[in-house]
Amino acid sequence: MKSKLIKFFYFLPIILFVACSKPQPQKPVSSSQDAMQLRDSMAKQEFELDKKIILEYIERHPNQKFVNYSDGFWLSSDMKSNNAITKNQQITYTYSVTNFEDEEIYSAQDIGNQYAVIGKTRQIKGINEAFQHLSEGEKATLLIPSYMAYGFSGDGKKILPAQPIVVHLEILELKNIP
Repeated sequence: MKSKLIKFFYFLPIILFVACSKPQPQKPVSSSQDAMQLRDSMAKQEFELDKKIILEYIERHPNQKFVNYSDGFWLSSDMKSNNAITKNQQITYTYSVTNFEDEEIYSAQDIGNQYAVIGKTRQIKGINEAFQHLSEGEKATLLIPSYMAYGFSGDGKKILPAQPIVVHLEILELKNIP
């Protein structure tokens, strides 16, 4: 019993010292900076690969005139109108999606007619940005890099991760919202 009591009093100061010491602040992990640099590097490489695929597609389709918009996508349209779509207009549109080998991923029938208010749509970025350059009755082909489509995750169904896509878009109707 006496030896247990001695051990207790022997370890008591150590326990109190450890328990009463102030917590040391943790230093940031340096690998987070490395991870950000790696992610940025991968995104740049993916964009360059997408761009190469897009330019090869344009070369294989000489009858279509594509314009590269600063937003990052390419657009070819059957007409140009001064009546571009503006915010807060209701739009009815349809589209289909193919890969860059012209293989259908989603048909217009699969997708059906879509309805949205410009500036409040939940569409992929490439299609949202293209709306600003189109008007009622216009048909367009969009070449959309993966970061403006479904990114590194894909759509979880038919569009693969980091897959650039071709969208064939038709603006069916525009209505002004009062």
